[in-house]
Amino acid sequence: MHYHPASQFLIEQIPCKRDSAFAALEQNRSPSSGRCPQACFSGYASDGQIRDNDHSCAVIELGTRTDISGGFAATHQPFRGCDPADKVEKTDAAEETMKAPAAFKDSATIDIAPAVLAIGRPSFRQALIDTLRRVAGVGHCMVFSFAGERSASCLLDVGNIAIGSDLGLAYSEHFHLADPNREVILGRRTGEAPVVLPAFAPRMYSDNYRKIFFDDSGIIDKFAAAIWVDDTCFYVNSYRITSQGRFGRAQIERLAQTAPAISAAVARHFQQECPAKFGPLRRLETLFTTCEPLMGLSDREKQVSLRILSGFSSEAIAADLGIGLQTTLTYRKRAYDRLGISSQNELFGIVLRLLISS
Repeated sequence: MHYHPASQFLIEQIPCKRDSAFAALEQNRSPSSGRCPQACFSGYASDGQIRDNDHSCAVIELGTRTDISGGFAATHQPFRGCDPADKVEKTDAAEETMKAPAAFKDSATIDIAPAVLAIGRPSFRQALIDTLRRVAGVGHCMVFSFAGERSASCLLDVGNIAIGSDLGLAYSEHFHLADPNREVILGRRTGEAPVVLPAFAPRMYSDNYRKIFFDDSGIIDKFAAAIWVDDTCFYVNSYRITSQGRFGRAQIERLAQTAPAISAAVARHFQQECPAKFGPLRRLETLFTTCEPLMGLSDREKQVSLRILSGFSSEAIAADLGIGLQTTLTYRKRAYDRLGISSQNELFGIVLRLLISS
């Protein structure tokens, strides 16, 4: 938004068409006379009519009341009148401002807003597949999570593959270990940016994998991206089936362009939907299942130790696990003995070293 001293207007970047934003202006305009300062901008002329042209910009009057129409905010007050001799100088900055809306309109990122708005809501699954269909004609989407090198689970399965749920289960139980993208994903776990995986090629996969996941399901193409959040990877797969044909070059470009935002939206959604699964406690649980010496504890010793790390008192641990206080103290002693420590501070020290090294 830019202030123009000659006209005393604020120039806001909105498309220069008679859309709902202009409808809002027309309904709420003041009877006071005014005029558009120059032909290159749109606004109310002295006869009260909207004037516009082909430029992708508009003059919006500065005022105190705000209407939200068509995704844009428009503020209004009467024109204060302009000297007909006044001229609007088209500076380089103004011209760049005028180009900005058109550039944004062409961006694929404008299509992902519904998915972002659905984060944490039951409608997220449908919003995500609808978004991917608008972006690139995706037929089906599956999201997996990795917590460690030998653990995977299917978080989302939505679209037009009839056996999608069976594929999700098979991948989570076994086939994630045979995924050729796995090495790339695990190799990038220290990075903060989403990982766009190599282009799909059937020869990348073993015969058994290819038969189950592509031949039997009718999948003919896929685009995959992954993002690491702490110790959890969210792996987003977009598929097309035989009746749809393979992704075109433009569709691949749009998927690559939106991959960072889509991946981040997926991660944030499942963090909000399942905080116990993907929150800080989950990160500690992962340490107890993947890292020595914590892996050597029994299940009950791990449960007690996790609650010690979470700040529970011995009495609170006993109540939470439904066991007696003396039993809780016994499991704590056994855990400390296995770890070669004698205090809570030493337990925290082990965990901190593991967190830093990972």
